[in-house]
Amino acid sequence: MMYPNMPLSINPARAGASKVASVTGFYRKKPLFTVPGMSSFSQQYLSFDMPINDENWGIGFLGFNGNTYGTSGGIASNLGLAVVVSKRVWNSDDRELFVGANIGTNQIPVITSSGNTNLQGGYGVGLYYQTPVFQLGISRPSAYFGTSSTVPIYGQVQLLKEIGDGVLRVGSVLRYQSLGASSDYKADVYAIYWVRQTVGFGIWSQNTGAEMGNPATLS
Repeated sequence: MMYPNMPLSINPARAGASKVASVTGFYRKKPLFTVPGMSSFSQQYLSFDMPINDENWGIGFLGFNGNTYGTSGGIASNLGLAVVVSKRVWNSDDRELFVGANIGTNQIPVITSSGNTNLQGGYGVGLYYQTPVFQLGISRPSAYFGTSSTVPIYGQVQLLKEIGDGVLRVGSVLRYQSLGASSDYKADVYAIYWVRQTVGFGIWSQNTGAEMGNPATLS
C-alpha cells in the first residue's frame, strides 16, 4: 500500500540502485485505537538492500506480514520472505540499466474467517533504468512455483526536479493483471517534495491496492 516509499517490494532490480545501504520499515494499524467489539488489523514490512562489487551488483532481502478486511467479510492474510539480487548490465553517462530477481516463500492470500496457511515458493523478476532525473521500471515481483495463479505486472515511472533546497518527485505506478477472459488495469499517481532529502510531504492517489482495491487519496 506504500509503493512510492518501498520500491523494492515492486521491483527487485532496484536492489543497490540507490548506491547506499538502505533499510525500509513500515508498521500500519487500523484502527489505531481498538474500539470495544471491533477487530484491529495491521501490516508490517521490512527490507534491506545495498550495492556491492563497485556498485555493479545489489543484494538484499524483504519480508512482509499483514491482514486486513476481506471482500467476503473475512480476513485477507498474506506473508512472505525473499532474498533479492540485482546486476547492473549497462552504464553510460549517468544512465544505468539493472536486472533483478527475488526468490523466497509467499503465502497465497487467504480470504476467510478461518483457514490454513498455504505457503509456497515464490519468485519475481524486474528491469530498472535510471538517470539523475528519470526512472523507469517494469517487473513481475510475485509469482508462485507450481501454480497457475495469475499475478500482476507493474510499471513504474518517476521524474525528479530540483526546486530550491529540495527535490520534487512526480511518478506513477501502473498495474496490469490478466483475469482469464478479461484484464484489469489500475494506476497510482503521486507527487512528493523532499526538503534536503530529510523531510518529505506530498499527495498520492492510489487505485492499485488500497483497502482491498478501493481507491484512496493519501497525503
